[in-house]
Parts: sequence; structure tokens; C-alpha cells
Amino acid sequence: MRVKTEQIRGVSAKWIAIEHIEFHDFARTFKFERAGQTFVFDAPFLDGTDDYSNHFIVYVAPESPAGWIDQFRAWKIHSIIPVTEVTLDESRKRYIMSQERDT
Repeated sequence: MRVKTEQIRGVSAKWIAIEHIEFHDFARTFKFERAGQTFVFDAPFLDGTDDYSNHFIVYVAPESPAGWIDQFRAWKIHSIIPVTEVTLDESRKRYIMSQERDT
């Protein structure tokens, strides 16, 4: 796992490498690993609105996520996060920012 770290106003900002499979303006579907777990963020295209979702559905992978591209939507949903609350790197397809307060 590739990680870059920055210090911003008492917050450790870690850039975690992502692997994306769908890109439109930014990574719409991508996975990354953190603390031994694999997460998939998915902001799917919504046929009814002819646009992409404004929220990421966050899935947690089972123990061995082989074939994740075809199977992740059957995994347990961890949370739903507004797209605006997710920080991607400048390219919008290589890293996601993870922030943790320093104690």
C-alpha cells in the first residue's frame, strides 16, 4: 500500500493509494486498503436521473476480495458518504485522503 503523509493544522493527512475502475470527472468507483480491510467507494450512474450519484456507497470486502470488480455490490454496506466529503488527490484518481486527529 502506498501512503503519503502531510501535517495540516494538527491533523495527520494520509494519502492512501486507490485502484479505480470507473472515472468520470473523478474516480467514481475505486478500492483501497486500510488497517487490513478492503473498502470500495461507489458513486454509480443513475439511469433514472441520467447522472452519477452525489453519494459514495462504501462497501467492506469479505476476507479475500478476489473478483471484487464483479462482486462488490453484494458486499455489506459500511456507510454512505456525500461525494463532497471525500478528498481525492489533484489527478482525482490516484489517492484518497484519510485524516486522523493528532492526540
